Amino acid sequence: MVNELHHLKNLPANFVAGKISNCLPVWKNITSDINLLSIVSQGYHLEFETEPCNKCSRKEIKFNDTEQLIIDDLLSNLLNKSVIEFTNHQFGEVVSHIFIRPKPDGSHRLILNLSNLNEHLEYKHFKMETFKSAVELVKQNCLFSRLDIKDAFYSLKISLEDRKYLRFKWKENFFQFTAMPNGLSSAPRVFTKLLKPVLSSLRKEGYVNCAYIDDILLISDSHEECSNNVKSSLMLFDSLGFTIHDKKSVVTPTTKIEFLGFEIDSVNMTVRLTAKKVANIVNLSVDMLGKVFITVREFAKLIGKLVAAEHGVLYAPLFYKTLEIQKDFELKINKGNFESKMKLSKESRDCINWWILNLPYSFKPIVFKSPDRKIESDSSMIGYGAHDVTNNLDMSGIWSKEERQKHINYLELKAAFLALRQFCENSHGEHVQLFLDNTTAIKYLNKMGGRKTSLNRLAKQIWLWCMHRKIWLSVFFIKGKLNIKADALSRQKLNADMEWMIVDNIFAQIMDKFGPCDIDLFASKYNYRLDKYVSFGPDVKAFAVNAFSLNWSDYYAYIFPPFSVLSAVLQKICLERATAVVIAPLFSTQPWFPVMLKLVCKQPYILPKVQNILQNPKTSQNHQLKNMRLGVFMVSGKNCVKEAFQKTLPISSLDHGEKVHKNNMGHISKSGCFL
Repeated sequence: MVNELHHLKNLPANFVAGKISNCLPVWKNITSDINLLSIVSQGYHLEFETEPCNKCSRKEIKFNDTEQLIIDDLLSNLLNKSVIEFTNHQFGEVVSHIFIRPKPDGSHRLILNLSNLNEHLEYKHFKMETFKSAVELVKQNCLFSRLDIKDAFYSLKISLEDRKYLRFKWKENFFQFTAMPNGLSSAPRVFTKLLKPVLSSLRKEGYVNCAYIDDILLISDSHEECSNNVKSSLMLFDSLGFTIHDKKSVVTPTTKIEFLGFEIDSVNMTVRLTAKKVANIVNLSVDMLGKVFITVREFAKLIGKLVAAEHGVLYAPLFYKTLEIQKDFELKINKGNFESKMKLSKESRDCINWWILNLPYSFKPIVFKSPDRKIESDSSMIGYGAHDVTNNLDMSGIWSKEERQKHINYLELKAAFLALRQFCENSHGEHVQLFLDNTTAIKYLNKMGGRKTSLNRLAKQIWLWCMHRKIWLSVFFIKGKLNIKADALSRQKLNADMEWMIVDNIFAQIMDKFGPCDIDLFASKYNYRLDKYVSFGPDVKAFAVNAFSLNWSDYYAYIFPPFSVLSAVLQKICLERATAVVIAPLFSTQPWFPVMLKLVCKQPYILPKVQNILQNPKTSQNHQLKNMRLGVFMVSGKNCVKEAFQKTLPISSLDHGEKVHKNNMGHISKSGCFL
């Protein structure tokens, strides 16, 4: 497979900026999006909200002799690649300054400081795939590969008329960027949008991938599938004009891979920081403890690194929340001045010391085992009570006079702690599900702390107690006899946009084809389709609250979830070997799409393209579904079930001579749906 890299047309040695524009015919094969094709062919037009002015310009900063030599070399390299070009003064130009930043491999990156120009660009919200998105696709013993796009932003050229806004001066020469520069605020959004049809094309073929800008993780179930995934991905990216970085890419299938600074292990199902990141954080922490005074900015820099490490450190929030509280305090008393001096508190020093001692051995499980115990806990201003559901045990008590002066949020946390100490004192290695009726208490436990000092300390005390016994907590909202905080329940309202439901006649058709199901896992008292349903929040009619708190293997569920949690839904179905009927959009651009296809165990059903499929019971409005088609998928986490069905499928569902639709999932083949 390594040889495949050397047979590509686009190599690091022959990279030229904006090369993807030479491959427009291939781009037209995978997308019909006019805006994207315009960006590919003509270059990106800066999207200004306000007219940039001379105030956007920055004065050239001074560099020492060594830095000047580095910049000279970088500029020469960029000129050879046509990333920049010489230019002359022009009316309306914006001249910014440049600076350099070291790369992990010891080289340097040249950055155009566009901080002022960015203020004039229109902000457009967009959703990137994240490390969490990648982890949710991981299965036991799956295989990984990784592709790195070299000079990703430089692959996309800037329109001729907008290059005047991307100018800088070096010594006596004026330059302008011909390609997307590092430092442009819209660059991540534009590049992410550009990759959407590319990844979608691969996902339609059943290949699982997840991309964060120029880093692409490939996930497969077997060596053969992984090799095919790599080969197909390499061929497609190369044909579109992208250059794959041969030294940073991993094309040999492996069960352990580095991605975005973390090491993912599918055998042990863990995530941990890379050794280099561990060393960086430990060295920074040791250096900080060695100083009597530090600046708030230095402190904030360390906190940022600790927060970013959370995906690979199980108890990370427990030991950075205290630091955030002190940082907030220091900024408050110094009126937001990050350059002000501060002294670490004893609590902060203890937290930093924990990172030094424990980070080299820390990791985070990708999935947690099924719960061993369920506990319901509640508090009032008079006393507290708890019920061990698993073992049918009860406990209760009365608050002291001093305790009654505490806020109810504090008492809810204290009641939960007392319940754990009563029922789990001699437990070890358990997964405990804790059900409370106070949302603040739930937040502080699930997030292992918060910004309020008293609640943070108590939440930390609870978690330290659990850590000593290797107990893992999952905390959910409760309804029932122990809940006397009716006002807290009444304040929680569901968003009306979450209330869409399949109309009666269509639901009846679904049940005829796939039913009968015995529980509706994502519903409310307004839109439930089955008498037994699980609600999003407090609901006296619901069988339970929060579908993820249940074991799905106990049911044959009907699942119409928020689309944002589909990856988590499919992961839970795999983990618990459940079988369910899932309503999902035909979004082939999403990372979960090929995962769902692999779980299908019965012929999917594409809902009719009519305007009255979805209805909001609160408003009686029908959803227009202008740009979306919904499908019904019977999926299973049981290998024998899904494999038995998928062996019956023909190689193609097309009629003889029928063309495959590449861009529009809305058109359905005469013989079935395009999946």
